[in-house]
Amino acid sequence: MNKLMSGLVALSGASLAVIVDAILKGVLLLALAFVVVLLMRKASAASRHLVWLLAVVSLLLVPVLSGVLPGWRVLPEWRALDFPTTPQPSVSVAAPLHPDPEELPAIRVSPSQAENSNSLSSSPNAPWQGEPAERAVPESLLPAKPIGEETIRWGPIVMGVWLAGLLVALVPVGLGTASLWRIRRRTCPETDGCWLKRIEELSIKIGLRRPVRLLLSSERVMPMVWGLLYPKLLMPEKAEKWSGDRLRMVLLHELAHVKRWDCLTNALTRLVCALYWFNPLVWVVAWRMRVERERACDDIVLRTGANAPDYAEELLQLTTGLKTSIWAPGNALAITRKSTLEERLLAIVDQGRNRRGLTRVALCVGLALVAMTVVPMAMLQGQNAASGEDKTVFRGHEAARVGGADATTGLTREGMPDVPYEDEKQIQEKEPVWGKSVEGVQVRLRADKATWKEGTVPGFKVDVRNLGTRDLY
Repeated sequence: MNKLMSGLVALSGASLAVIVDAILKGVLLLALAFVVVLLMRKASAASRHLVWLLAVVSLLLVPVLSGVLPGWRVLPEWRALDFPTTPQPSVSVAAPLHPDPEELPAIRVSPSQAENSNSLSSSPNAPWQGEPAERAVPESLLPAKPIGEETIRWGPIVMGVWLAGLLVALVPVGLGTASLWRIRRRTCPETDGCWLKRIEELSIKIGLRRPVRLLLSSERVMPMVWGLLYPKLLMPEKAEKWSGDRLRMVLLHELAHVKRWDCLTNALTRLVCALYWFNPLVWVVAWRMRVERERACDDIVLRTGANAPDYAEELLQLTTGLKTSIWAPGNALAITRKSTLEERLLAIVDQGRNRRGLTRVALCVGLALVAMTVVPMAMLQGQNAASGEDKTVFRGHEAARVGGADATTGLTREGMPDVPYEDEKQIQEKEPVWGKSVEGVQVRLRADKATWKEGTVPGFKVDVRNLGTRDLY
């Protein structure tokens, strides 16, 4: 159980580092996207939507690339997030390297075991032979914990809050999926030749090659489309009585969503909003993507020859005459929403708007710029956190991390003279000294040469040998 809890704490600490890293880099990426969009005020809606989309995709790529690519350790250390709960100064009590023998705990070792064990010697002056079995350091040999200072493990706390927010953000996604499933159950695919022929003609007109399944509902539902790989178009049955221009404009708008793969980009955006729910900039980006997405589809309709004032009037009538589900619009793309209708109508009737579509050249340039931005940003890491290096000072066979207690020995830095790394080999080659014999028992503390690596904190072993004739208890 203790190992499990230690593993969870370590995992939460690593996750906290990823969250902090994603927050800082995400804010920088979104700020850059806002600047680019501001400079593209006269560009088309499709181009601005591409900028927002590339920013959203970058938020997903940065944490992954940060763990895969080599790091540039130029950022400050931000992963050690343990803060004192009280402002009182800490007082560290360090244990002596050779404690009083009377304070040593009793260890049961028989003389026969002492003769056969590689970790025991028959003479006080005999050299050490073989590697002893690894033993735990007695608690009495470890220093006392700092007095007047406690630390909060922010890793598990922040991780729990983030997971709770993630679940809350995914609730609308689940409810929307269930709503669309119920709608799909209450409708049936349309096989009428007139409907299918009309959809096929309009698909060819805008360059759509993907098949679209048409669903008709007996209710007064809002026309909408959903589906990542197999798009479905929902229309009310009374749409057959609509005028030819209204039906044509509605179908063109929904088919434009399919052509632009807006269902996929909408799913990616909702995923990023769930992962980065704590970042308000992400929600602003998601809102702007919805606005630019609808404008881009409106531009496709207008480029096919639709009259702008008539199109605006039809959208207004659809908004007031049809209803939509509460949760479905989050996962599906309805033709209109009341919240963004006014802004859309103004953009539709504006004759000076740039209504150009997205070209392959613009897409390639955008991807290249993202690669040139995201890759270097993902490689930026904290100076110590990225490489796992620890600033370590040594005193004899003791080791301690700068500013705190070492996880292996518990020894602290206070009162310890700094020994540079150049003396590591000298320390490693120095023969450990046995303590004073007490009733035939000797103890010594030595560095574990087998696991000693240059630049790291060494592990320590406690060796005990019985020189007497009695068993130890």
